[in-house]
Amino acid sequence: MDDYRSLIEAFEILNEQKRVDSSSLGSEQKRSWRVYRCKIEQALFQRKMDPDNDAREFIRVPIPLWVCYRSGDQLIEKYCSVLGEGGIFISSEDPPAPGTKLNLEIIPLRRGLSFSIKAEVVWSSRHKKTPGPGMGLRFIDLSAQQRQLINNLVDDAIRQGLLERRNHARIDTHLEMNVEWSMKNHRLLSRDLSLGGVYVILQTAPPLGNQVWLDISIPALSKSFNCVAEAIHDSAKPPGSDNSGCGLAFCEPNIKELETIRSYMVDRVCGRILPSMDEPRRYGRLIRRIKTKYKAIDSSGISDVRDIGAGGAFLMHRRPPPRGS
Repeated sequence: MDDYRSLIEAFEILNEQKRVDSSSLGSEQKRSWRVYRCKIEQALFQRKMDPDNDAREFIRVPIPLWVCYRSGDQLIEKYCSVLGEGGIFISSEDPPAPGTKLNLEIIPLRRGLSFSIKAEVVWSSRHKKTPGPGMGLRFIDLSAQQRQLINNLVDDAIRQGLLERRNHARIDTHLEMNVEWSMKNHRLLSRDLSLGGVYVILQTAPPLGNQVWLDISIPALSKSFNCVAEAIHDSAKPPGSDNSGCGLAFCEPNIKELETIRSYMVDRVCGRILPSMDEPRRYGRLIRRIKTKYKAIDSSGISDVRDIGAGGAFLMHRRPPPRGS
């Protein structure tokens, strides 16, 4: 984990400089940038990368996206799993010819936002060889805001892929719930919650891979959330300790149920829902690695926020400034 953090820091110093003015990088800096980029992509995509034979200008990251565009009178929707700072690959059995300009609507599935962007087809193929039939598009006429959006998505995907290894951001929260398995009902308490699942505090966990029935009570919204969930990991901590428990992944919850969870998470982090039971904080914390530029008394640079809420944030810093700074 620390090796990845050092790798990301080294890459981002050069990548930030490249984003501002790519011509400012010397030959050795360009070589270092390629090496760092290939190491990051190798870790993210789990395949060998060779910096000496890969001259691409921008980094690519795995990220789930919906992309919509018009081809003639037809509205086409595609799922994409890879985004680059300079463009995107879209699978298609009948891709437009190179030089075709498209207006794309990009919807990152993890963020719940969308934005429009112009792109040009730079190559297309109908062959089924790697990467398969489709087209490579280059983003064009980017505004400063569009470029920043793409850069933020890329930076977030790198941190999530290498430092978090989670598909969903979590909040720390205590909610009462009923969990039913093996014909028994258990009244439990959550430790954290996300759109992907919940971690419950218990002494005896259901066997991994088993499915359970969840009924989570959310009094602040006068609602409940219920669905089938699967036990995906359990804690190795001694029974009865603060961390003893089990991670439960939601199994195909519907959109309405997810919106209930999303609304609660947002309102808890923003302080619109006050703490309940034995929660020590007024604001819920969004537990997520977020790229952060900082200035301290004796240093400045780029680091990570580990968690954040309306009341403050926790900054990862090797030499933290004194309290009150």
